[in-house]
Amino acid sequence: MKTDIISRLTAYYHLYKKLDHIGGLEVDGDLFEELIGIEEVILKKFGLPLSNKNKTILWKLVNKTKLSEKNLQQTLEHLQAAAERFLHSPVQSDLEQLMAAKKQNRSAFDILPELGQPTHEYTIFLYDVILDFASPEDVLAELSALKRLDCYGEAASLKNQFPRTFRKTKVYKQLSPYLKFFDNYLDPSNFDLLISLNNEDDESMPHPLEMARVVSFKDLDEHNLSRQDADLFSIARPEPVDFEPDYIILSDLIEIEEIIFSEDSAVTVTGQLYECCKPSPITLGFDFDTLAALIREYGSQGKSVLNYFNKSRQQNLIDVPVVISLKDKTGSTLELRQHYFKVYKPLTLGANGKPEIMKEAFYIVDEVIDKRRYDQQQVMFMRSGLNGTFHHISQHYYFYLNHRHDGLSEDEARKKAELQDWVRFEISRMLYLLEKHGGRAEMK
Repeated sequence: MKTDIISRLTAYYHLYKKLDHIGGLEVDGDLFEELIGIEEVILKKFGLPLSNKNKTILWKLVNKTKLSEKNLQQTLEHLQAAAERFLHSPVQSDLEQLMAAKKQNRSAFDILPELGQPTHEYTIFLYDVILDFASPEDVLAELSALKRLDCYGEAASLKNQFPRTFRKTKVYKQLSPYLKFFDNYLDPSNFDLLISLNNEDDESMPHPLEMARVVSFKDLDEHNLSRQDADLFSIARPEPVDFEPDYIILSDLIEIEEIIFSEDSAVTVTGQLYECCKPSPITLGFDFDTLAALIREYGSQGKSVLNYFNKSRQQNLIDVPVVISLKDKTGSTLELRQHYFKVYKPLTLGANGKPEIMKEAFYIVDEVIDKRRYDQQQVMFMRSGLNGTFHHISQHYYFYLNHRHDGLSEDEARKKAELQDWVRFEISRMLYLLEKHGGRAEMK
């Protein structure tokens, strides 16, 4: 077992460094998933839950500058110690673990894996929010119901795609009788729903696990949607569409001019994108919490914008969009110089009634990226790429010389070696000669 674990730890270290070198998760999601898989295998070998507390042991290893036998042995010892502590810890019921974790203010990413639950947005919401208003027994029952229904994907789709119309969908009507806190999860900004949990009569709505039969979501699907034309989201979205977003990174300066919102949790920002110093109009769709967290990072100017933004949201009691012109209300626009944005274009209905990628300059913000950190990663990545390119270009002059040696004319040899351009020819020649005489063109 020891040899196998050492081998997996070594692979984990090198793959992590590779991912970090090429630019992180946004560059290679498959490699990131492979790393997650290795984490799970290693921790399961020691019988440890997949909690952040246990994963930290592995994260400390990959933060080492160099991998050594000493580092591997220390990591192995820490994993063995954690396994022994977990094995000899007092036996507690799930309810006792849940109550103790909340009392100790433990992270959802630690306690949920220990309870055998995934760290999904819904389960985290139950632990972080609902447990402050409802009984631990009901929260634990909801976690169990979610796991048995296996409807995490459907719940997330409802919340993210239909924040205003989820109650009209078939999937909501099918799942809501089995999930006590479904409305709270789907409509988290409705504080009246949360407050009502404290005043709710325990017998008014028995939890799904108290019902005679708890089915899986697949059972519901087969029972209620046996017809060929049935669709879980048929009311809100007539035709289901497989959609893989095409993510891009907006790394040019964005200047916010207007913020538009209504009662929904989505916020629209309009402004200018300064690509190659030439401004062009752009519109971004943000989640409210994401935009608020972003604006907070812009000092006193951001605070001024946020104060007016929050005040306007509180006063907006009817479903009418509100437009805030930053220049009119705060005296200036807001330049987002500290961040880049991972975005994608959403689907829209075309003239033929079929879904198509939106052509206008409108993007959904998937992630806000720290500019300084991203720039550092890209500099390392580009340096490595340039070093490889230098060597590749130098080889073209080598091919040119071979063609000349084989009797081709000057023009024919340059064409064969793809060196017709004078600048490209000179760069290739100098790089070749530099390497020939023992030198090396490197970005450091």
